[in-house]
Amino acid sequence: MASYSSILHQLEGLTLVEQTKYTVVQSGDNSTGIFRHVSRLAQKFGEVMNNPFTNAIIVVCALSALASWLGYFYWAFRMIRGRKEGVSAFGARLWWNPFNICFRPSFLTQEGLLARSWFFVCSGVLPLSILLMLWVSGAFENK
Repeated sequence: MASYSSILHQLEGLTLVEQTKYTVVQSGDNSTGIFRHVSRLAQKFGEVMNNPFTNAIIVVCALSALASWLGYFYWAFRMIRGRKEGVSAFGARLWWNPFNICFRPSFLTQEGLLARSWFFVCSGVLPLSILLMLWVSGAFENK
């Protein structure tokens, strides 16, 4: 087994994919386990990053995930503010949790109902954009 400093010296100047392949070879376990999986993901990542169309899809998915994550909090705040008069945000009717108002549309004003619909849109777009980004990058492929 090579010393730690000699391994570091050999890894200098290599790309992430090459470093991962080197680590797999040095570990002696290139047939099973986590090293094989990481090596495949790194190789696929290297292939994906060379495709401009795939890069564009990944960037769009990442931006939509960020926007929907921020929108989730914005519309949740607007939904909680859009409750009818007399409905306490931390009351027993909402089980002392203001987010439960999304399950009780009868407690919301028109503004609150609009915020509730956008809240659910953001709640759905976030995981879908993350899953699409992972699918395009090849994370679900099994070779």
